[in-house]
Parts: sequence; C-alpha cells; structure tokens
Amino acid sequence: MFHQENYDIDLEYVKMNYVNPIYFKYFILRNVKPNRTYRATSGQIAALRDLKNSLKINIRGYKIVDNIPKIPIMQFDVPLCEAFERNILGIDKLRMLSSNITKCPLKMGVYIFHNFKVIAQDLPPYIPQGHYMFNISLFEEKVLLVHGITYASVIYKNV
Repeated sequence: MFHQENYDIDLEYVKMNYVNPIYFKYFILRNVKPNRTYRATSGQIAALRDLKNSLKINIRGYKIVDNIPKIPIMQFDVPLCEAFERNILGIDKLRMLSSNITKCPLKMGVYIFHNFKVIAQDLPPYIPQGHYMFNISLFEEKVLLVHGITYASVIYKNV
C-alpha cells in the first residue's frame, strides 16, 4: 500500500488557456525550478476588481493513458475561500511565505507568489503512479474568470 509518504509529485507543465480581461489585467503562472530537486509554480495576478465571496474553483483530474487524458480520477467544485480554509490540495500555502495573498476573497490589486508546490501529504493516499492532467477553472457565479491546465506525475519512492 502506498501512503502519501511513499510518493512524490513532479509538476511538469502549467499553462493558462483563458483569462477574463474584465476581471484580470494578467494572470501569469510559470514553472520554476528553485533547486535541482523539484519544480514549483510561481505566479503574478493583477485583479481589476474585488472578487466576490462566491468565487468557486473547479478541478477535474485525468490519468493519462497512451498520451491521452482518459481516466477521470477526481472532480470537485468548491468555493475558493473554503479551499483556503480546508487547505484543499495545499492551496493554503499560497497565503504563507513568498506571497502577498493574505485573505479571501481577493481584493483589487496585484498578487505575487513564489515556489508553490503541491506535496504528497496534501493529497489522498493510494494515488497510482503515472502521468496526470488537471483542468482548473475559476468561476464567479456562472462567469468563467480563468482556465488553465497542468500536467503532473506521481512518482513512487523506493520503499
């Protein structure tokens, strides 16, 4: 059995496909390699207006088989502020060091975060080794604010 301490997460790629220009001047995410052992994500966000407490994040994950995202592994739709409070997928780390994100909902302004990394302890146990794709969308009521994709791998440690 593989528990969280038995695997690592390798973030391979992140890309923003859509940014709503009414809500954001820019929403930039990029992979960085702060050292030789792991990849992380850093970002800059310029919100053009205060965002409402009704902001929701939708994440859909798929296991990649034969280079095609085929097998749905997870889907959830949760209010963003609740995701911070419950630390879903380690998102609460965005409010910690190397970030000026301090509260939810976000107010109009520029936000920066550095070296965000999802660690295995923030994920459920028993995730199969392999490559995964995640569609991540942010909604305010029914308005799409941003949409991006990220690819990651689950790598088992030698136990």
